[in-house]
Amino acid sequence: MEFMQINHRPLLRILLIGCAVSISAACVSTNSNRSGGLVADSITAMPLLPASSFNSFAEARSGDLLQLPESPWGNPVQVRVKDRYQSASNRLCLALQVEPDQLNQPALVCQNEAQQWYQGRALAF
Repeated sequence: MEFMQINHRPLLRILLIGCAVSISAACVSTNSNRSGGLVADSITAMPLLPASSFNSFAEARSGDLLQLPESPWGNPVQVRVKDRYQSASNRLCLALQVEPDQLNQPALVCQNEAQQWYQGRALAF
Protein backbone atom coordinates (compact mmCIF):
# COMPACT_ATOMS: atom_id res chain seq x y z
CA MET A 1 0.00 0.00 0.00
CA GLU A 2 2.90 2.31 0.68
CA PHE A 3 3.84 2.57 -3.00
CA MET A 4 0.39 4.04 -3.86
CA GLN A 5 0.79 7.13 -1.66
CA ILE A 6 1.20 10.28 -3.69
CA ASN A 7 2.77 13.41 -2.28
CA HIS A 8 0.35 16.24 -3.17
CA ARG A 9 2.52 19.11 -1.91
CA PRO A 10 4.46 19.75 -5.15
CA LEU A 11 1.22 19.71 -7.13
CA LEU A 12 -0.42 22.12 -4.67
CA ARG A 13 2.57 24.46 -4.86
CA ILE A 14 2.43 24.51 -8.65
CA LEU A 15 -1.29 25.31 -8.57
CA LEU A 16 -0.80 28.12 -6.05
CA ILE A 17 2.05 29.64 -8.03
CA GLY A 18 -0.03 29.44 -11.23
CA CYS A 19 -2.96 31.19 -9.54
CA ALA A 20 -0.72 33.91 -8.13
CA VAL A 21 0.86 34.57 -11.53
CA SER A 22 -2.54 34.70 -13.24
CA ILE A 23 -3.96 37.14 -10.71
CA SER A 24 -0.86 39.35 -10.88
CA ALA A 25 -0.97 39.44 -14.67
CA ALA A 26 -4.65 40.37 -14.64
CA CYS A 27 -4.04 43.20 -12.15
CA VAL A 28 -1.13 44.63 -14.12
CA SER A 29 -3.12 44.49 -17.34
CA THR A 30 -6.14 46.20 -15.77
CA ASN A 31 -4.09 48.96 -14.11
CA SER A 32 -2.03 49.75 -17.20
CA ASN A 33 -5.15 50.03 -19.33
CA ARG A 34 -6.78 52.37 -16.84
CA SER A 35 -3.82 54.70 -16.38
CA GLY A 36 -2.99 54.68 -20.10
CA GLY A 37 -6.48 55.94 -20.88
CA LEU A 38 -6.26 58.65 -18.27
CA VAL A 39 -2.90 59.90 -19.47
CA ALA A 40 -3.96 60.02 -23.11
CA ASP A 41 -7.28 61.68 -22.31
CA SER A 42 -5.75 64.28 -20.00
CA ILE A 43 -3.05 65.26 -22.51
CA THR A 44 -5.46 65.74 -25.39
CA ALA A 45 -7.86 67.68 -23.15
CA MET A 46 -5.26 70.29 -22.17
CA PRO A 47 -5.75 73.67 -23.88
CA LEU A 48 -3.04 74.78 -26.29
CA LEU A 49 -1.24 78.02 -25.53
CA PRO A 50 -1.11 80.84 -28.09
CA ALA A 51 1.33 80.12 -30.92
CA SER A 52 3.06 83.45 -30.23
CA SER A 53 4.65 81.92 -27.12
CA PHE A 54 5.91 78.66 -28.69
CA ASN A 55 9.38 79.97 -29.60
CA SER A 56 9.87 81.58 -26.19
CA PHE A 57 9.10 78.31 -24.43
CA ALA A 58 11.22 76.20 -26.79
CA GLU A 59 14.33 78.32 -26.16
CA ALA A 60 13.77 79.02 -22.44
CA ARG A 61 16.24 77.92 -19.79
CA SER A 62 15.95 77.78 -16.01
CA GLY A 63 16.04 81.28 -14.53
CA ASP A 64 14.88 83.04 -17.72
CA LEU A 65 12.23 85.74 -17.45
CA LEU A 66 9.81 85.51 -20.40
CA GLN A 67 7.53 88.27 -21.67
CA LEU A 68 4.39 86.68 -23.12
CA PRO A 69 2.04 88.88 -25.18
CA GLU A 70 -0.80 86.34 -24.71
CA SER A 71 -1.29 83.72 -22.04
CA PRO A 72 -3.90 82.08 -19.81
CA TRP A 73 -2.46 84.15 -16.92
CA GLY A 74 -2.94 87.60 -18.48
CA ASN A 75 -2.08 89.73 -21.50
CA PRO A 76 0.81 90.60 -21.43
CA VAL A 77 2.46 88.74 -18.57
CA GLN A 78 5.93 87.88 -17.28
CA VAL A 79 6.78 84.34 -16.25
CA ARG A 80 10.02 83.06 -14.72
CA VAL A 81 11.24 79.61 -15.76
CA LYS A 82 11.87 77.69 -12.54
CA ASP A 83 12.81 74.38 -14.15
CA ARG A 84 13.12 72.75 -17.58
CA TYR A 85 12.78 68.96 -17.61
CA GLN A 86 11.64 65.83 -19.46
CA SER A 87 8.40 64.51 -17.97
CA ALA A 88 7.67 60.84 -17.32
CA SER A 89 5.76 60.82 -20.62
CA ASN A 90 8.97 62.05 -22.33
CA ARG A 91 7.63 65.53 -23.03
CA LEU A 92 9.65 68.70 -22.58
CA CYS A 93 8.08 70.70 -19.74
CA LEU A 94 8.72 74.04 -18.07
CA ALA A 95 7.81 74.77 -14.46
CA LEU A 96 6.96 78.47 -14.37
CA GLN A 97 6.25 81.16 -11.82
CA VAL A 98 3.81 83.84 -13.01
CA GLU A 99 5.50 87.08 -11.91
CA PRO A 100 2.87 89.79 -11.37
CA ASP A 101 2.47 90.32 -7.63
CA GLN A 102 -1.28 89.84 -7.74
CA LEU A 103 -0.91 86.37 -9.30
CA ASN A 104 2.45 84.99 -8.11
CA GLN A 105 1.34 81.45 -8.90
CA PRO A 106 3.06 78.32 -10.19
CA ALA A 107 2.29 77.19 -13.73
CA LEU A 108 3.32 74.30 -15.94
CA VAL A 109 3.61 74.11 -19.72
CA CYS A 110 4.62 71.07 -21.79
CA GLN A 111 5.29 70.41 -25.46
CA ASN A 112 3.30 67.80 -27.39
CA GLU A 113 4.45 65.66 -30.33
CA ALA A 114 3.39 68.40 -32.79
CA GLN A 115 5.79 70.86 -31.07
CA GLN A 116 2.84 72.81 -29.66
CA TRP A 117 2.78 73.93 -26.04
CA TYR A 118 -0.11 73.29 -23.68
CA GLN A 119 -0.86 74.29 -20.13
CA GLY A 120 -0.52 71.41 -17.68
CA ARG A 121 -1.64 71.02 -14.09
CA ALA A 122 0.95 72.68 -11.91
CA LEU A 123 1.97 70.89 -8.77
CA ALA A 124 3.55 72.65 -5.82
CA PHE A 125 7.28 73.07 -6.41
